[in-house]
Amino acid sequence: MVTKIIWFFENHVLSLFKQKNKDMSFSDLKFKIREDGMQHAIMKVGKYKLSVIAGKYAYSSPRLNLVDINDFNTFECAIIKDNGDFATRDIFENMYDDVISNVTREGIDKLIKEIQQQ
Repeated sequence: MVTKIIWFFENHVLSLFKQKNKDMSFSDLKFKIREDGMQHAIMKVGKYKLSVIAGKYAYSSPRLNLVDINDFNTFECAIIKDNGDFATRDIFENMYDDVISNVTREGIDKLIKEIQQQ
């Protein structure tokens, strides 16, 4: 009986914990097309949410509404508190705006790591 409990813990509980706390990256974002045609993804990162958008009205490149997220080179990002308020300037005190414009995929990976350290 004890052996079965240990096996279950090692094979299920620990693997769930590892998945939950794995290093997140741009590739974990799940983009959806909004009604206005722009691509949008939100990811829970630590105690914040990371909002990433791309399209005609976003600070992204190109500034077009495209179907394939791989056609974008850069993205607009914002860090959001659970209550819906912006947290971007709380984390990056030298920021002058609530959104970060034209962030590359690698930049989003670095942004995620920075948010995780908060």
